[in-house]
Amino acid sequence: MYNSNLTGSLETFGNHVQSNISEWNHSEVINWLKGLNLSNLLTNFEDHKINGYDLCMLNSTILKEELRVNSFHDRNVILKSVKEHLLNQCNLLIINLVQISFKYMEKNYEMRIFNDKPTSLGEIINYFKDVCNISQVIKFLLRSL
Repeated sequence: MYNSNLTGSLETFGNHVQSNISEWNHSEVINWLKGLNLSNLLTNFEDHKINGYDLCMLNSTILKEELRVNSFHDRNVILKSVKEHLLNQCNLLIINLVQISFKYMEKNYEMRIFNDKPTSLGEIINYFKDVCNISQVIKFLLRSL
């Protein structure tokens, strides 16, 4: 059936969404900063309780004026890393969208070969809901770039 064929892809998709930078909590942002060797900025980010969504909305002006990140180098490192995370997230989502599409097409092809019943309207609707959900996340990530 439609849903059982896609379970693996959707579970994979769900795992990628949970690791999405825009969903990081404040602690994950602080750990990320440490990983970038920017521990000198921890207080700035802690004072503002910056989470992943906030991180995705940052630009050079906000970093400099509101978060007091005075070093051009540090601002550049932060913005490049956020952009890299978002691009990787988009790539993963696109891969999942393609996988779901191929599974859907494969199922319909197999049904034609074995003269099985055509895909039900409910299965088609579920397929397009999956595609729309993934597309919404991709649009959000692309707007954040």
